[in-house]
Amino acid sequence: MPTRTGGGNNAGLEVLSVFRFLALDPAFTPFDYLSDGGKLVFEAARTGCNPNVADQYGVTVENAFKKNPDAAAAKSAPYQQYPYPKFAHPVFIGTGLADVTAFPEGQYNFVIAACSTGSTVEAHYYPGKDHGGTVNASLVDSVPFVKNAFAAQSIAGNCSSVRPPPGRN
Repeated sequence: MPTRTGGGNNAGLEVLSVFRFLALDPAFTPFDYLSDGGKLVFEAARTGCNPNVADQYGVTVENAFKKNPDAAAAKSAPYQQYPYPKFAHPVFIGTGLADVTAFPEGQYNFVIAACSTGSTVEAHYYPGKDHGGTVNASLVDSVPFVKNAFAAQSIAGNCSSVRPPPGRN
C-alpha cells in the first residue's frame, strides 16, 4: 500500500495517475489497486473536475490504494521520456521518490535526456517526498543552485553521477 508524505493531501492526483495506467493498458483493472474510497474518487473523476473530491470522501494519500500499482507505474515510465532537451542555462531537477504525479522514473529519463544533449543538470533525489513535498525538501540544494546561477557562478552539474531512482518508498 503506498504511503506518501509531505505536500498535503494529494490523494486525488494519486488516484488520477490510475487513468494513465488504464490508457496504456486497457486490461489494467484500477479497482484491483484502489481502496473503497479511492474507487469513489476514481469514479467521480470520470465525470467531473473537483480538486477537493478526495477530501469529500475522506481519502488520503495513506488510504487511496489497497495495493501498490508499481508494475503499472514501471510500465508507464517509458512513455514519460522526453525528446532530447538542450538547455542554454543550468537546470535543477529535484525528484521526490514517493512522487506519483511525475514518477521518479520519468524524471530520471528527462535528466538523462538533458545530460545526453550536453545540458548542465544538477539532479537530486528526496526519499519519502511526493510531488508537493519535494519543493521544501529540495530547498537545501535548490537555493544555493539559484544563488550561484544568479551570481553567474559556474555550475558543474552532476550528470556523471546520476543513477536510476531506487525502488519506491
